[in-house]
Amino acid sequence: MVMGFLIVPMHLNRLIHMVLALAMVCCVQAQRLQTGQDLNQPHDWSRFVVNTTVSAGMAFGVKTILKNVVNEERPDHSDDQSFPSGHTALAFAVARSIDKEFRRESVWIPIVSYAAATAIGVERVVSDRHHWYDVVAGAGIGLASAELTWWLSGKLFPKKDVTIGLSPCSLYVAVKL
Repeated sequence: MVMGFLIVPMHLNRLIHMVLALAMVCCVQAQRLQTGQDLNQPHDWSRFVVNTTVSAGMAFGVKTILKNVVNEERPDHSDDQSFPSGHTALAFAVARSIDKEFRRESVWIPIVSYAAATAIGVERVVSDRHHWYDVVAGAGIGLASAELTWWLSGKLFPKKDVTIGLSPCSLYVAVKL
């Protein structure tokens, strides 16, 4: 992964992504404290989780279909699955969902999420796994997937009609029809 001019080994990607996610949550809470907002004021976490998951799933599906149809060779010649960048598609789908849910909290939250997604795209090009146009296409797929998911969600399910729950052995999603 690329951070400035520092190239980080791929096995550290997950750790860096978790730290960035934690930093975004801390930014939300710090902004709420600074502006005097009630820290217990809830977001619609169920809707956010469902929409983000569906956005990422849609981006994954589109990139998988395109990779199998286009068969673009990678710059490092390792295979013919270069176009589009799946990492970038998923990163931008999640970044757009974070932007949709948290943009009213602080301008820094979308900036950090898009910066992290952009860093993932840059890393894919610098590591010679993708051409620049693979990454641009992946970003477009991710953004379009999130936009479509959030738009459809708003049309099909008025607010508070989606609920998620967790038990020790399962996750459930309930949709009020």
